Amino acid sequence: MPSNDQANLRLLFGGTFDPPHLAHVELPLAAVDAMNAREVIFMPAHVNPLKQACPPSSNEHRLEMLELAIAGRGLATIRTDELEREGPSYTVDTIRLLKQEYGDDPLRLLIGSDNAIHLDQWKDVAQVLELAEPVVMLRHPHNREGFATAVDGVAGHDRDWWSRRVLQLPMMDIAGTWIRGLVGQGKQPASLVHPAVAEYIQKHHLYR
Repeated sequence: MPSNDQANLRLLFGGTFDPPHLAHVELPLAAVDAMNAREVIFMPAHVNPLKQACPPSSNEHRLEMLELAIAGRGLATIRTDELEREGPSYTVDTIRLLKQEYGDDPLRLLIGSDNAIHLDQWKDVAQVLELAEPVVMLRHPHNREGFATAVDGVAGHDRDWWSRRVLQLPMMDIAGTWIRGLVGQGKQPASLVHPAVAEYIQKHHLYR
């Protein structure tokens, strides 16, 4: 993993956050600590370009749940740039915007290994990685070796290049689809989300 001694480093972490679960919050904050970054920027997407159907929950619900999930976590901020744009949320557009705003301050793209192996499907991926070097969090079923094999050649980079960009963090095997499924069965996802998020889901009858 490239060393970082620049106090102005920011990590960008995007997703639909439907709902935001514990891995969405704890792992990015652990990445902030590991990289000595100033903050992680949570960027909820309006529409994932690779999943053109709208998320099950509205932008308003997803944003409110994300705010509850990171409440009191001083190294985490939320930006709504993608929610405010119509159409698919392309990461390259977001990164260009942030680079204009932050100037020479370094920006890194924080991404799960499950998404990294599909980067060739992203719009202008070469520019994405040029403007915001990736930092990869391993997700099931990937270990470091398995990920390096799966990602070899993606975005024009070999397995060694990608392996050097893996951040060693605890594995938290949680997925939003599981949570929505549990709630749909009348069960409570209390161990998978922040208590305030679980309460919000119940109060607003989400995922039923």
